[in-house]
Amino acid sequence: MKNWMFILADIIGLLLIIIIMKMFFPMFGEKRRYNILIEIIADSLFVLIGTIINIYKINQIIFAIFFYLIICFYSWLYEIKPLKRIYSSLLSYIMIIVGEVLMGLLVSSITKMSVEESLMNIGHYILNAIVSKLFIYIIIKIISSYVVCKTNSIPKIAMIAFIILPATTFLMLYFTSEYTYKNNEQIVQIISFVLSLMLILSNIVVFFILDYVAKQKDVEKIIESKAQQLDYERQYYSDLYEKQVITDKVTHDIKNKFFAINVLFKQDPKEAEKELDNLFKIFNDVSMMKITGETGIDALLNNKFALANENNIKTDVECIIGEIKNIDTIDLCVILGNLLDNSIEACMKIENIEERFIKINIKQDLQTLQIKIINSNKLTKNIERTTKKDKAHHGFGIENIKEIICKYNGYYVVDKTESTYTTLVGVIDKYD
Repeated sequence: MKNWMFILADIIGLLLIIIIMKMFFPMFGEKRRYNILIEIIADSLFVLIGTIINIYKINQIIFAIFFYLIICFYSWLYEIKPLKRIYSSLLSYIMIIVGEVLMGLLVSSITKMSVEESLMNIGHYILNAIVSKLFIYIIIKIISSYVVCKTNSIPKIAMIAFIILPATTFLMLYFTSEYTYKNNEQIVQIISFVLSLMLILSNIVVFFILDYVAKQKDVEKIIESKAQQLDYERQYYSDLYEKQVITDKVTHDIKNKFFAINVLFKQDPKEAEKELDNLFKIFNDVSMMKITGETGIDALLNNKFALANENNIKTDVECIIGEIKNIDTIDLCVILGNLLDNSIEACMKIENIEERFIKINIKQDLQTLQIKIINSNKLTKNIERTTKKDKAHHGFGIENIKEIICKYNGYYVVDKTESTYTTLVGVIDKYD
């Protein structure tokens, strides 16, 4: 039977595997809704069964099968399709085994010992059982942050720490294990083992702190996005209120105005036509153009078109969509609002007002809602995050758009020429 230090190293390695799986399996399916007690029981069973398998490792093939089965068992905490469950479990198993094998070969090549001999040293065993999992954790963390596009993103400073910490830990544990290997006293081995575990635990704590900081940054982005959403809602209700006041006023005076125009037609037809044109203009200002059929989105678009009109920007909109079922209206408002703000800002830089234009095309292609915006553009050499004066509170628009697009498994494409800037955004109107 294994020495207790080796068994404890295996248990810590299994706990790290659980952390890895909690990041890995969400790439393939949503986490099931269950009581926290069930998760604790599942974690405990995984560690218990994994420890028993490691202690009584009779045959490598049997060990591999049993270990793959307990990973499959753990994947049931997530709603994953059967085929995805099989290959995601297999992929996680392969990553763990490959990580251990590569670490064993690295230690063996440095120490000039066989893999079997090096694993008899508790220091080398810790490198193989635990540090290899830390490197896998880093890889999964990077993939889940940048490829899967979940909410948490890793800052660059944290990325450096993610790489340096395990590498430093590897070197320190290696030299510690070499000293322990040359000194056969049990007390030295125990002290070395405890110090090694403390070093590894400090790595894990730092990783969790960095992860917490990254999540806090994401919370700040979410707060900024929510504040922007509230601004759009406030503007919408403000517009509705103003239009209602004007409508009430026009309705109140409409009889008198038509009576006066009727009299003017008999006395001065040209003046009567002017008054009639003014009346039509008032009705056009009051009435909100129906574009998408969604009141909130239409209010936003009308507000942006009015702003474009004030700045002598020609607007052209084409919208061919049906019912939007699974996309949040506020999310669409954030996307359209930010894109149109950027388009208006770009057009206002063009001195010749005749060249200012914005073309909007919104259409549905099967389950994808596609938004295409083309605006006139003055190509500049220096591209900044934002050209607005208040740079502390602006420049997050594109980031907010990309986060929403990721939420709906969509896409974001930009095409620039000397005179135009085209943005193509697609979001999936189906989120099973």
